[in-house]
Amino acid sequence: MQARVRLDTSLMRVLAGSGFYLVEATICPLVVLEKSGPLRDFVANPSSFLPARYALADIRIVSLERTDAALCAAVRKTAGESFSDDRFHADHNCEQSVADRRFVYWVDDLTGDPGVAFDVMLLKERPIGFMARKAEDLILAGFARKYTGAGLGDFLWLSVLRKLKEAGLNQARTLISVRNTSVLNLYARLGFKFRDPRVTFHYWRRLDPER
Repeated sequence: MQARVRLDTSLMRVLAGSGFYLVEATICPLVVLEKSGPLRDFVANPSSFLPARYALADIRIVSLERTDAALCAAVRKTAGESFSDDRFHADHNCEQSVADRRFVYWVDDLTGDPGVAFDVMLLKERPIGFMARKAEDLILAGFARKYTGAGLGDFLWLSVLRKLKEAGLNQARTLISVRNTSVLNLYARLGFKFRDPRVTFHYWRRLDPER
């Protein structure tokens, strides 16, 4: 079980007294799309947000069709490779094998929600990254292991923000651990503001195997 609450020390004490324990602190990055200078620059010149070793003609952002089994499998594989140090890995009560698969399970849940859209980044027609979103909420994003830290994050995020703006949305928001400094820096570069700090508590109920 998971509880995410505002920084209220009295409530935190109640949760701790009930068997919950702190696993991470989070903040909510938010950007007003019309006011994003980086987004305006991206719309004017997308290639300027790509490292020199990549050509704009080699990259496409496509929408995931649930009937495309191969692309769905690629997104699941990317999710399994992208995350190795999140709050589940830091949780001493969560088995490594469960933590390693957590984001694959999450993708499975998200693909079952018709309100969630997936944007997939293709490099020379090979899927290398994705983002799941619902309305103005950026829910989950990741890159294949080979392309983690390859400098493509700005391009993927800005491509999605452009889609949101074209769809008539005014803002985009997400939730991120304060431990994730590399993505926090990405959000800062893209003009997001950080607000609504919270803390996440976990509670594990171990089932009796004999029952």
